[in-house]
Amino acid sequence: MNWIKTIIHALAASMTTKVFAMGLRFVTICLLPLWLAPAEIGWNAVILAIINFVIAIIDFGFGTALIKEKTCTVRMYQSVLTFILMISVVGSGAMISFADPIARVFSFPPIILVISAFAIPFSVFAIVPNALLQRELRFTSLAIRDLIGEIAFSATALLLAIFGYTWLCVPIALVVQRIIRWLVSTLSIQYVLGFALSWSDLRQLFSFSMFQLGNITIAQLANRLDTFLLSIFLTPSMLGFYSQGQQLSTIPVQSITGTATNVFFATFAKLQDDLEKFKTLFIKIVGVMFFVSLAIIGIAFPAMGLIPKVYSSAWQESVEIARNLCFSIPFFAFSAIEGILISVGGERRRLASSIARMAVMAIGICILFGLWSSEANPRNVAWIVLASSATGACMNFQYLWNKLALCPKDARQWIKYAIAGACIAIGGIVVTRFWGL
Repeated sequence: MNWIKTIIHALAASMTTKVFAMGLRFVTICLLPLWLAPAEIGWNAVILAIINFVIAIIDFGFGTALIKEKTCTVRMYQSVLTFILMISVVGSGAMISFADPIARVFSFPPIILVISAFAIPFSVFAIVPNALLQRELRFTSLAIRDLIGEIAFSATALLLAIFGYTWLCVPIALVVQRIIRWLVSTLSIQYVLGFALSWSDLRQLFSFSMFQLGNITIAQLANRLDTFLLSIFLTPSMLGFYSQGQQLSTIPVQSITGTATNVFFATFAKLQDDLEKFKTLFIKIVGVMFFVSLAIIGIAFPAMGLIPKVYSSAWQESVEIARNLCFSIPFFAFSAIEGILISVGGERRRLASSIARMAVMAIGICILFGLWSSEANPRNVAWIVLASSATGACMNFQYLWNKLALCPKDARQWIKYAIAGACIAIGGIVVTRFWGL
């Protein structure tokens, strides 16, 4: 099998639909402030952070374990589905039961969390079908699923906002999206899964899944820690400004690299015994990532000036926040190598880098708001995000550099990509400053 063509085809199919999906999300993000106040944007940011965090960890790492396991039986799939479904019911019930105290901590109406909690079981239903599709390298089907789910989310959120259900539009849209994604994933697999519970099958996956659970928990917490902490220190309106800037700068890149991570993990896992081919692919992919991630800065930096023009001058605060966050884009893009990292046994390094990233974020925000409260502007949080993302990306890259026995000669291939990307980035920044955009 030509692995370069396999990765290119998978990435092309996934990225093409992902671009359409991100285009829809971008339009939705730009349009919602026409009806939603900054405080409501802030509420929805916290809700999405909470629910997506719970969804990410509630499968106990079994979804990833199914992808990595060399031989899986139907009973193993059924056991995983049954187990995580039971856990999801408990998790969803707990979110509903504790909606009031959670809402008081993060300053939003409890009903938002109650509605959003129904997205959890539908997300869990889709975990096993998703694992099957990734094992079969059917990334096109996964990408189509994501696109259809994004269409459902955007249409639902905008319609509800237009008809006046502003602070409920995102939670309801989230539930609709997860239902649609579950249905599409289930219809895409080749056979119907039933329910069973074999503890021996679960034990076979347990060692990897539990470590993966720890990895995912820390990684997801690190990705959302700024939202959790800022919701405590900032008013909902100020959090809304930060969230809007984040949604327009780093979140699109994180979403795309999430797709790339899945492709890299599933593909490189099949090459883990052929280090030479593995190394060649890695060098080529990193070169492209240097160029693309730096070029995005040059495009995104001046584009952020459109924020107040799209809806109102009241959102001017989000412009500088978004531009400062743009400098973190290359490090968020390089988070895609986590898929490669796991495929060669780098789970412990991924965990360590996530812990380091989370520590930098927590210490930075607490110092900023605790010791220099006068400077505690969301614009300054962007530099903490930069330090945090750079810490994690550099730790992961250093592990793969040593694991693959790379040398400075190999790195020379990246210079031309980095220079080309840097020229576009600098050009975008210069144009923005020169024209006063």
